[in-house]
Amino acid sequence: MIFARVGDRQRRWGPSVENLAAWIFDQWTGRFPELTAVKVSETPKTWAEYRPEG
Repeated sequence: MIFARVGDRQRRWGPSVENLAAWIFDQWTGRFPELTAVKVSETPKTWAEYRPEG
C-alpha cells in the first residue's frame, strides 16, 4: 500500500499499476510542469497511462 500526501489530504493507493502511474504523476508534476501524462509498463504488452482530466 502506498500513502501519499497531496496538499492537505492523504491518499491511500492500492498496489495497482494504474494507481502507481497516478502517484508518480502527482509526485513529479511540481518539478516538471510540462508533464502531461505518465505511462507505467507491467509487461512489454501491458501498461497503464495516467492523464488527468482538464
